[in-house]
Amino acid sequence: MAGGELVLLTPQQPSPALNRLIDCWQMRSPIEATSDAKPPSLPTAAQQDLVQQLQDKESVHIVIASRGRGKSSCLGTALAQADNASQCIVTAPRKANAQVLLKHAPHAHFVAWDTLIEQPGSTERLIIDEAAGIPLWAIQKLVQKYPAWMLATTVDGYEGCGRGFAIHFVEWAERTFAHVKMHTLQDPIRWLTGDPLEHWLQQALLLNAAPRQLTQSIDSGVYHASELPEDALHQAFELLLEAHYQSSPNDLKLLLDEPQHYLYLHVNNGSVIAVAWLALEGPLADDLALQVQLGKRRPAGNLLPQSLTYFLQSPRLAALRWCRVSRIAVQESHRRQHIASNVLNAVRHWVATQNVHALGTSFGYEPGLAQFWRANGYH
Repeated sequence: MAGGELVLLTPQQPSPALNRLIDCWQMRSPIEATSDAKPPSLPTAAQQDLVQQLQDKESVHIVIASRGRGKSSCLGTALAQADNASQCIVTAPRKANAQVLLKHAPHAHFVAWDTLIEQPGSTERLIIDEAAGIPLWAIQKLVQKYPAWMLATTVDGYEGCGRGFAIHFVEWAERTFAHVKMHTLQDPIRWLTGDPLEHWLQQALLLNAAPRQLTQSIDSGVYHASELPEDALHQAFELLLEAHYQSSPNDLKLLLDEPQHYLYLHVNNGSVIAVAWLALEGPLADDLALQVQLGKRRPAGNLLPQSLTYFLQSPRLAALRWCRVSRIAVQESHRRQHIASNVLNAVRHWVATQNVHALGTSFGYEPGLAQFWRANGYH
């Protein structure tokens, strides 16, 4: 391109999320054109070396790297070159996540991970792409039922809790398997190293690791995401990402743009060590509540009032103002210290000042989680 102007048609309603994207770009210095703007020839020497190493089937191979480094291509190429490729199973959070891998190994057999868990185990070797997008308990169960060969994951961004996966799964794998080999790929293959667009995306969408210390002191309390200092927002959002294996940029946009969503931050020694995502919901209008009770409407953003109204067939519940604890997360090094319970107590006191009738939550049932919520007075 020879130049030009970028004109953004912004929405009439203010959007802190859009403003964030613009601000992060404007903070960058002008980009100088380069005559060498070509991606490396493929496969790179690093990729070829990794494919060769992956042929060692006596080990469990774990490939951890940032997006765009060619992890999936390497797994697919190694699988395509394997003598027993027909005796292997590929899985991923969704089949779309394994698209690149399957392109390089078109005869590979893909099976959804939840289907694999329900099936009896076999001797087929298991390859998992974007492993951090699958719950850790499921990964552990899968590799116990099927002999693991290769696992790849992204350690930053929204492909599940990548950093948490890297820590917990690797520790578990090294205790469980006799031979574990760790691999990484440093250089991008879809763009040049140091591409300013990658840096902008990492900054704007909070894809990189958060700073360890807050540069601006804040107190523990409830905040709207749009009013938080940058490093506090980054630390809080990183905790939320690691607490939930299916996250997306929509989560950040929702926190920034939705006026009824808040974050409770527990700050200790200059760091956010715990966070709770709070959503104010309801009340629903009488005519809408009737439609919800009949199962004809499911208004977005009102999970507790619409679910309880329908399942309990009680429209009066739709007339209440609710606060839902959407997620709660505590920094790994501070867990098992009752901090989460302290956060919920603080949330309960805040709710009492917000004209809220009821406090609740919704989660995928696990005995330990159910015990935690009951212990904190949720029934």
